[in-house]
Amino acid sequence: MGSKRNRKGFSLVELMVAAVVLSVLMTTSGISLVHVAKKRSEYRARCAALILANAKLEQAYGLVNQATFTDSGLTSGFLDDGMVLHAGNPNLTWEYDDVTLDRSVLVTNDAPFALIQSRVVYRDNFAVTLNTKKYLE
Repeated sequence: MGSKRNRKGFSLVELMVAAVVLSVLMTTSGISLVHVAKKRSEYRARCAALILANAKLEQAYGLVNQATFTDSGLTSGFLDDGMVLHAGNPNLTWEYDDVTLDRSVLVTNDAPFALIQSRVVYRDNFAVTLNTKKYLE
């Protein structure tokens, strides 16, 4: 008869230790994958908000001039999609994938400059705000 030490294979204790180590590794990697998926969604929304804010800032920069203020009679206001100045925020939205982005472009006459602020709010309280000045001719 052979002794117990000559038997081939794993003991029950070794199998249980291996199972515990494997389950810890799988749980950790699962938690990491969920975290990465949430961050990916957040970064996609933030990137879309930044692109939209920049596009609206450039559009306003190209169109705002002294006539913008004299025609409307306002010294400050929000631009709508037609780049017309209004006293109140027109609450414009834009849909991107599953995210609704609220956007606004605020223009203030600070002679001899126009101060332009493009703001896009995403995921309720997160916002991207871009500012620039344009010399009014």
